Amino acid sequence: MMFRRDPFHILEAYIQSVGDMQQNYAQLKTALQNINNIIDFAEHKVGAALEAEQAEEISEVGLQWLEGVHQGGNMDTLRDQAKQALD
Repeated sequence: MMFRRDPFHILEAYIQSVGDMQQNYAQLKTALQNINNIIDFAEHKVGAALEAEQAEEISEVGLQWLEGVHQGGNMDTLRDQAKQALD
């Protein structure tokens, strides 16, 4: 499977690899807090090299997105906000 290599698409692919935002909240939260796993995923699944700072930013944005969904926010709006934050 091919993924785009920009930070937002790495985040989106990482989330999809772990589970559904609405059904797998705890699992996704744990995964998004693991910077090393984000770096490994980007390298081995996407073919992108991330610095720790980039992975931390992806983590932060992903956790904000996840929390918004968990609190009943609009999925499309939250996705757009995450994309803008990482552009």
